[in-house]
Amino acid sequence: MPHIILIGVNHKTAPVELREKLSFSREETLAALKDSNSIQT
Repeated sequence: MPHIILIGVNHKTAPVELREKLSFSREETLAALKDSNSIQT
């Protein structure tokens, strides 16, 4: 079974450098959502 990892970052207190490292492009987000919908449970 795949694992889901969740990371919380506050947009007001986290440094911009950290937020940039954790950001996803639109294409990356759509690909991840597509992949997650194809997972068999």
